[in-house]
Amino acid sequence: MHEACESQRLSHTPVLGINLGTLGFLAEMEPAEAPERIPPLVRGDYWVEERIMLQIEHWRDGERLGTYQALNEAVVGRRSLSRVVRVPTRLNDQALTTYTADGVLVATPTGSTAYSHAAGGPILHPEVHSLILTPICPHPTTSGSIVVPANTVVELTAHTDHEAALSIDGQEDVPMRDGDVAVMSASPHVARFLRNQKRDYFYETLLRKLRLS
Repeated sequence: MHEACESQRLSHTPVLGINLGTLGFLAEMEPAEAPERIPPLVRGDYWVEERIMLQIEHWRDGERLGTYQALNEAVVGRRSLSRVVRVPTRLNDQALTTYTADGVLVATPTGSTAYSHAAGGPILHPEVHSLILTPICPHPTTSGSIVVPANTVVELTAHTDHEAALSIDGQEDVPMRDGDVAVMSASPHVARFLRNQKRDYFYETLLRKLRLS
């Protein structure tokens, strides 16, 4: 979401998630449970879970073109189906490597159960303050994910002879030119969710959703 929209779309109001999809890692309840479980929440029987978010700045030739917020992840990747993108990557202004891949994503713990997990990344507990750096279909395939502290600044530069894009939460695609940089770090905002499950609910969710048992 654009910086100008933050005041309207980001607030301290906690969200109650009702699962209308399939996995539903963020959801607090299924639709059939709502009539029984909402009244206790209204009476104040709840706790608030806070999760870190991701802030992304898009830079071109020293000019910041936009600032965005993501709950799950941001990706610097290809727009053409038949081409890879080269992504020089820096952590806290230190060169790490140049990935040759379909893209590179940076995920929050919330996003660790989404696109990042599908790309081979680890699952993090939602209250862990870390970010995950995961290459998507890298060449060579020996490249793996890296988990870094939330105060790490990740810089991803797009190098491509074709089209690249910055994707935010899979909802917004921003065209990137060769040499554009996405600077990512933990957001000053947090996402807040209403819960009245026990506080270690996440482990049971993993067993149920991913069938790890």
